[in-house]
Amino acid sequence: MKHYFYLFAIIAFCFSCTNNQANQEGAEAESIDSNYLDTAAYYAQLNEQSKWPNEFDGKSTLLNINGKFSQDEVQKYNQLSFMGLFYDSSSKEYSLKKVVPQSSQLFTVISSMPGYVPSIKLKMGERCLFITNNPYMTKEIIHLKSEFEEGFNLEAGKTAGFYKGETFMEIKASDRKLTDQGREYSFEYRLDLNEKENGIKTIKSTQLSYIPTFDDCNVNMVFVGDLDGDGIQDWVINNCRKYTESEECMVLFSTKASNNGTPKPIAQMQVGKEWEGC
Repeated sequence: MKHYFYLFAIIAFCFSCTNNQANQEGAEAESIDSNYLDTAAYYAQLNEQSKWPNEFDGKSTLLNINGKFSQDEVQKYNQLSFMGLFYDSSSKEYSLKKVVPQSSQLFTVISSMPGYVPSIKLKMGERCLFITNNPYMTKEIIHLKSEFEEGFNLEAGKTAGFYKGETFMEIKASDRKLTDQGREYSFEYRLDLNEKENGIKTIKSTQLSYIPTFDDCNVNMVFVGDLDGDGIQDWVINNCRKYTESEECMVLFSTKASNNGTPKPIAQMQVGKEWEGC
């Protein structure tokens, strides 16, 4: 009989812990009445939080290789030297290399429509994810591996990560819920990087993404690895507010830019003035 009593006590304790955990999770996904979104305090909060990570240093350029650029843009970009992040499907490795154009100029004219497109020399089985000009990623690096597969989605409520030495680099996605006329909507998406000592104690937190409102967004990883040569992972993420922005919402982070090992956003993807969207 005594054994049954202890068993019942253990079950009750576990049930209590489960309820507490559920309550904590529920607090993160709280429902908010739509009237709250019309207040000045809410907009002030959005403006303040949106400053990070959407402030860039102005020293860096990030271009979409499928973009369409105007003559003015091309004249400016032709004066720059670009590095590109390449993926080799045969070796399944990435490399940061100097961009070699197909001809004398990097940008070529599209005869059937207005605009210039980058024309890059590629090896068999190779593709270029983006090209960039910035003061932090200037040396070629080969045999790169990404901590996450390209396209790894980070829906709200999802947690993932990897170890760097004894520190666990946890990425956590969260959002808030809006209830309006009986329907539930997601807003205020956040993606945070939490550095955890021995995988337990958080010693540093960095906000990688903040999206006040989004529609069918697809926040995902493009690449996570050392691109600037300081031995610390840099980040490339697609930071979309809606599915129609899939070509123009990539954000490049550099840890060397912050001087303290924290990923700092340095550039957002440019698709060109002649870009026509999906």
